Amino acid sequence: MILKNEYLLQIGAIRAYEVFFNGLIDEVRLWNFARTEAEIQSIMNSILTGKEEGLVGYWNFDDGTTKDLSPYGNDGSLRGDAETGKELLTLNGHNGNVLEACWSPDQKS
Repeated sequence: MILKNEYLLQIGAIRAYEVFFNGLIDEVRLWNFARTEAEIQSIMNSILTGKEEGLVGYWNFDDGTTKDLSPYGNDGSLRGDAETGKELLTLNGHNGNVLEACWSPDQKS
């Protein structure tokens, strides 16, 4: 269930269970609808413009930042030892290493 208010989206952590991701993330795409397998596969290796219908969050880390490239500007911030390099987000699996961004499920494109 998604409640209609603002949430702090954390990529790389499940805080309730103190589980943290250890690895690299190339990009994150957040849509306001469930995409089919065919829809995902049709553009999964493509660079997005940020203006695709239904796209409400897009972080590709290509410029070494956590800037949201969707029209909504939900720029992220890094916590702990998380860092961006060229085209990747590095998370080392330690407590507090996450990308955080604030977003609202009410966002429509």
